[in-house]
Amino acid sequence: MVYLGQQQALNAMLERNGFKILPVDASADYLQGTTGIAWAAPRSLGEWVVGLRDDGTCAVFARRIREADVQSSFDGL
Repeated sequence: MVYLGQQQALNAMLERNGFKILPVDASADYLQGTTGIAWAAPRSLGEWVVGLRDDGTCAVFARRIREADVQSSFDGL
């Protein structure tokens, strides 16, 4: 919520934290048929993906990670 309405600042923060923009074909699942970009970053526990749709919707996905580790890692953000 800190970056609500601040797309450029959010993109800069993701890049500073090691996230990389996914190719268009790899972003499709995260953008659910809309335009936008998806950022991904491997972490020691798995991989985080942030989907930023052009309609202003944002979602965070955790891939290849245990549920308890997701909660612990997310709390640390």
